[in-house]
Amino acid sequence: MTALQRFIAASGMTNLADGVAVVAWGWIASLLTRDALLVALVPVALRLPWALLALPAGLATDRVDRRRLILAMDALRAMAFAGAALALWLTLPLAPALEVGVSALGLYAALLLAALVVGGAEV
Repeated sequence: MTALQRFIAASGMTNLADGVAVVAWGWIASLLTRDALLVALVPVALRLPWALLALPAGLATDRVDRRRLILAMDALRAMAFAGAALALWLTLPLAPALEVGVSALGLYAALLLAALVVGGAEV
């Protein structure tokens, strides 16, 4: 396998994983509430940092060692995913989703925070 083929395969797998993650974030939110606005807020929190942090992230990328920055942001993302998974695990079994409001407010808040952190680290 050539370097170009490995690059294309890695890029494709990364894009697929990002798409699956966006679906998973929304799916978990839909287990907590049936309110469409609250469900949509989680993927919005995942993508909002792209709009807010693009310029500051570009400045930071120009001024620091990129390898260390990537490692630090990947570690931050891993901790955010682990925190969200731990919050979900500690909340199990989940109460049925409510039509209005959230059945597990702490878990929902942890999901929103983790989505913001993951989105920010991706930028």
